[in-house]
Amino acid sequence: MKFVYKKKQCEMHFSEKEIKALEQNQKIVFEYENIRHLVNGLAKIVSDIHVQFENDHSELSKLQTRIGTEINTR
Repeated sequence: MKFVYKKKQCEMHFSEKEIKALEQNQKIVFEYENIRHLVNGLAKIVSDIHVQFENDHSELSKLQTRIGTEINTR
């Protein structure tokens, strides 16, 4: 899995092996070392989003998400 940044969005790209695992197991399992990479990637996304929102969309920076909030994807 890798994160690909495009204008005002971030995509998660999965390898063929990961797609097959998702189809078969309905989940992805991360070993500890890979969790560290995932967390680092997510932290970068969060940081970039905050900077982008402050610069371009200050109204979005005030949004709050609570546990259980549905997150829509495309």
